[in-house]
Amino acid sequence: MKSLLTALLLSVSTLIAATPTKKPLTSETDYAGIVTVVSDTSISIKGEQGTRVFQIHPGTLYGSRAKGKLTDFPVGAIAIVSFSKEGSVRKAENIHKPRANSKVAKVFAEKQAKLPSPPPPK
Repeated sequence: MKSLLTALLLSVSTLIAATPTKKPLTSETDYAGIVTVVSDTSISIKGEQGTRVFQIHPGTLYGSRAKGKLTDFPVGAIAIVSFSKEGSVRKAENIHKPRANSKVAKVFAEKQAKLPSPPPPK
């Protein structure tokens, strides 16, 4: 009985180890994608899991060294939002660009290239 149980556990652990999992591009508190809407109070990012809205607050930082500004992230730009959650609200803690050769940059650069060009300003 003990050997049967051991064999069963070994089979299950082998199956679990062999099952491929899709690793997300970013961590649980980061969301990467293309900026779709920007305002003084929020930014919308279209990423792998659809479009998400993040609230901008006085403590939101911009850029990898916090030396940027919200206008560095226009509609159509690739961005990563590091966020915190308070209930159902996602608060943008830092909005930054992905590193040039990162997987995030490569994935969304292809999607960005397929977007129509925005109309010229009037």
